Amino acid sequence: GDQTAMELAKALPKMLHLKILNLHCCGLGTGGGLSLAQGLALCPTLQEISLAENNIGKEGVSELALALRSLKSLKKLSLQLNRVDNNMAKELATGLVCCLALEEVM
Repeated sequence: GDQTAMELAKALPKMLHLKILNLHCCGLGTGGGLSLAQGLALCPTLQEISLAENNIGKEGVSELALALRSLKSLKKLSLQLNRVDNNMAKELATGLVCCLALEEVM
């Protein structure tokens, strides 16, 4: 849930070799999504992120869009079933264009 995501977000910058983060269906809400996205910005080695089947909300998506700008190694991003609307998708796109290794977005 959100509390676990907040704790994980604090630890992410110390995970210098982390390549895959799978938090599929972990009960993440807006607070957890927001905190997690802030931590993800400090993980330049990430290649895959799955936040599918959560509800990170508009604020979480906005913060993720900012974090994506520093994730140059990201190859795969999964946000399936997060209720991303058109405005949120546009915001994500501004960050995704910075992910030079990107191969797949779901």
